[in-house]
Amino acid sequence: WMYPMDRRAFLSLFEIMPVISATGGAEANERTLKSASNYFNRIDAAKGRFTQFNANGSRTTGNYFLDRPGRFRFEYDKSKALVMSDGSRVAVCDHRSNSGPESYPLRTTPLRLLVQKKVDLTTPGVAKGVSNDGTFTRVTLQDPKRPRSGTITLVFRNVPPTLVQWEVKERSGKRTKVVLENIDTEAKLSRTLFD
Repeated sequence: WMYPMDRRAFLSLFEIMPVISATGGAEANERTLKSASNYFNRIDAAKGRFTQFNANGSRTTGNYFLDRPGRFRFEYDKSKALVMSDGSRVAVCDHRSNSGPESYPLRTTPLRLLVQKKVDLTTPGVAKGVSNDGTFTRVTLQDPKRPRSGTITLVFRNVPPTLVQWEVKERSGKRTKVVLENIDTEAKLSRTLFD
């Protein structure tokens, strides 16, 4: 998958409210994953700001829009680049490129795990790790059907329970981190944003 900045990877969204336990263990991890899944399943739409830290050391900002299931739009401020899904395909429009927009199936990206109609992070093979340092909880996810597509690590603030960032790790080891701001889960969005 591709980012407009370095032509590889993806972006971020969402606020979620998992039940996070500081005690750890298999049961606590299961509760965290179930609660996170339930919250994602209750989100119909969301919008907000993001700051993206790219693998090459650069930083970019922009707006995102989510309309579940499957539709999202990321608008980059400075470059005017656009990453968008209509529910089945992802389009990457980088105005600095002479090659035109690129398109690929949504199902080939780890992001599909979070925007599908029914999110279930307890599905065997999806959660690769859950850890808690008392302040933040990290949940690393991978599509078991496409392990070569990389991983997404979600980082939650424990109090109040909120998704504050996620990090994409490509198979090559390159990492892109996205920090979330001003999340509005009561957003009313026009479907034309995702055409």
